[in-house]
Amino acid sequence: MRSFLLKWKKFLVEILTSVCKDKSFQNWNGFEVKCNQYLKDNKNFIPMLSQTLISIKNRIRRFSQGPLKVLFASDNKIDVLKLFESDVLLDLSSIIKLGGEKEDALFFLNMILKYLWDKNLTEGAKKYKGIKHLYVLRMHNILHLKI
Repeated sequence: MRSFLLKWKKFLVEILTSVCKDKSFQNWNGFEVKCNQYLKDNKNFIPMLSQTLISIKNRIRRFSQGPLKVLFASDNKIDVLKLFESDVLLDLSSIIKLGGEKEDALFFLNMILKYLWDKNLTEGAKKYKGIKHLYVLRMHNILHLKI
């Protein structure tokens, strides 16, 4: 199972890298086109690639067409880097309320942490003011502690 997940991740990273190189492909349709191109270019070299790409596309479809589509709507755009300029409380439970799963909330948390990491790398030590607090709370843990 672990080797399947590593391959899944490798293929996804390669496809996303291809998508990110060309602004015209940086959308859901572009992702689909790049998946199909990846399959065409690699199907003779990678066993079970077609099934793996179906799994990847199904997972991504949750964000593009499924219940989490609203998170990517143009009227919900947030400049993630501005989140680090003030005190912010992110409630990722709304992802669950929309029909997402724990893995979807973790995906968004990881995305925020990735932006934080990138910001610290690009600004370097000279502008770094430090993070005062970072809490990651899982609601069921809080409720459990109160019992």
